[in-house]
Amino acid sequence: MMQEASSPHVIRLLEIFKGRPPNSGWTTQLGVVMELMERGSLASLQKALDGPPPWPLVFRLAHQVALGINFLHSLPRPVLHQDLKPQNVLLDDALNAKLTDFGLSRISYSVAQVSKKEDGWGTVGYMPPEAFVSSYKPKRASDIYRYKRPEPALG
Repeated sequence: MMQEASSPHVIRLLEIFKGRPPNSGWTTQLGVVMELMERGSLASLQKALDGPPPWPLVFRLAHQVALGINFLHSLPRPVLHQDLKPQNVLLDDALNAKLTDFGLSRISYSVAQVSKKEDGWGTVGYMPPEAFVSSYKPKRASDIYRYKRPEPALG
């Protein structure tokens, strides 16, 4: 699906391969090749700065992340990211943001229903409060909560 649809705000999938990684013995694994994001993640940028980032950069990155979420939610078979956080926003050499890490992503069949997989809903500090109820079903609003969520306190 990610090879067919593309957005300047979602990491590009270049190739899927099947092979044996070094030191894996005879185990064959699937792998992906994605575009190189030279500047690391939004989290690494936050750590590298001595103070707050310039407001124009903050607004541009926030806008690009929102465009990435909107792209995923607007696909013919909408995708819920389910693990949106600074570590999953990569930066290219011009500091443009692209969403990555779709390991927990699910197809949304409607605003209220997603494909079934109960083994994880994302990173705890970024999960919406309703995610801690046993009857929780992710929806598009869950990604929007993660987008608006401030950096959780450390320690």
